[in-house]
Amino acid sequence: EIIMDELRDYRFYEEDMLHPTKVACDYVFHRLLESHFDLEEEETDKKRQHFRGIRKKVENINKALKHKPFRPDSDEYRAFLKKQLEEMEKLEMMHQWIDYRLEKEEVLKRLSGEGGNEK
Repeated sequence: EIIMDELRDYRFYEEDMLHPTKVACDYVFHRLLESHFDLEEEETDKKRQHFRGIRKKVENINKALKHKPFRPDSDEYRAFLKKQLEEMEKLEMMHQWIDYRLEKEEVLKRLSGEGGNEK
């Protein structure tokens, strides 16, 4: 809703005109922090840093899942995918509100050779 109500400009969308840009995501993240934390509270900076750390981990996983392998059948790529599964599972265990069900299904398909590895 924040993107649709406050960022009504095409520059806040990726080329596909569907996904928000990093600028839009940063804006939404900042607004969520503002709405959930008292900016005068001493612990606010610690909480912000904590959520920025979570966000960075999520961004890293999302970036890794977009990776197009040169050799999808290689042991290195399989190890890479297994590492991403581990990272997703760690985040889900630490933060119950994170749900990587669909992403884990996709990674398992890639590991089994069923797809998602096209160049």
